[in-house]
Amino acid sequence: GQTVFVTGAGAGIGRAIAEGLAAAGAHLALLDLDLGPVEALAQALRTDGLRVTCHQGDVTDAGAVQAAVE
Repeated sequence: GQTVFVTGAGAGIGRAIAEGLAAAGAHLALLDLDLGPVEALAQALRTDGLRVTCHQGDVTDAGAVQAAVE
């Protein structure tokens, strides 16, 4: 499976996108301002054998996004 970077993954549309991609078998790198909800989502998705990493940051901060990607 491919690895997909999802921003705003803690809630709403970002979470729904992450869940849909996981259902399709993608490994995920999740980014959100609030790490708690992202970690909870990652824990649930990892039970399906997927690789999921969590990152805290603001998508408008290029440095934070770059650090998460690396």
